[in-house]
Amino acid sequence: MWSAARAALLSTHQSVVIGQDEKTGDVKVGKGVPAGALHLPAGSILAFRTDAIYTSTRPDWPYSGQPGDYLLKGALDWEQTTPTSDEEFYTLQKLGRQNLEAEGL
Repeated sequence: MWSAARAALLSTHQSVVIGQDEKTGDVKVGKGVPAGALHLPAGSILAFRTDAIYTSTRPDWPYSGQPGDYLLKGALDWEQTTPTSDEEFYTLQKLGRQNLEAEGL
């Protein structure tokens, strides 16, 4: 299971909502767009965690709420350098989440 999660950090497909079943009301999703570290600009990766990518760019991957989709949980509007300690990392993570919340997303 964890090997699949690590592989998805590199490349996966983000689901895209394509409609709704008229009878059941269930959401229909399609394969969607490529997502993951290999689909980001070279040099933009700041850190990886078990199921998260921290990058200096804001990906425009759609989010349909399906398992395996990347969810944007934080964003900063200015250039970042790669954190060199856990303290720096968690400070950036906190700032990113606060900034995204302030944007109302």
